[in-house]
Amino acid sequence: MRSSTSFTPSSPKNNKPPVADAGPEKELTLPVDRTTLDGGRSSDDQQIASYRWQQTKCTSELDQPPVARVVSPPPVTLPVRTGSLDGSRSSDDKGVIYLWTRDDSSPAAGEVLNNSDRQALLFLGNLVAGKYGFTLTVTDGKGQSSTARGTLEVKAGEPPSHAGLHFTTRRAA
Repeated sequence: MRSSTSFTPSSPKNNKPPVADAGPEKELTLPVDRTTLDGGRSSDDQQIASYRWQQTKCTSELDQPPVARVVSPPPVTLPVRTGSLDGSRSSDDKGVIYLWTRDDSSPAAGEVLNNSDRQALLFLGNLVAGKYGFTLTVTDGKGQSSTARGTLEVKAGEPPSHAGLHFTTRRAA
């Protein structure tokens, strides 16, 4: 006489799917570039067998604020009365709007040429001796901005040299 027994595993009758809980949503603002997620509040009516994490939003989709950069030139010596400041190394992932503003400590002389105070390169004319300070503000399409400061120094020219010239003086009779 033979007897056979078979066994078929079965699931618990009221098994419910697990509930994943990674904690509250987090938004990072630079310079913070990392965080910790905690799945400890996840639950199951039986037992959680394993965890698997998957990134759902790519970091390249985040809008980064712009970065303002100003390159100051070497000093200008009179009689040269023009100069420039360069903000073209400023950057943003979407593009920027430029705005140059004169610092209060700058000489009142000099003028912005060709409406360049709204361009990457600021051109100045009619300069006199002194240090001209300007602040560049770059703003992106979402209103995020950054500032940087640049200086243009204008030096007085050397007096003319009289080397090699001979002067003769006469006394009046």
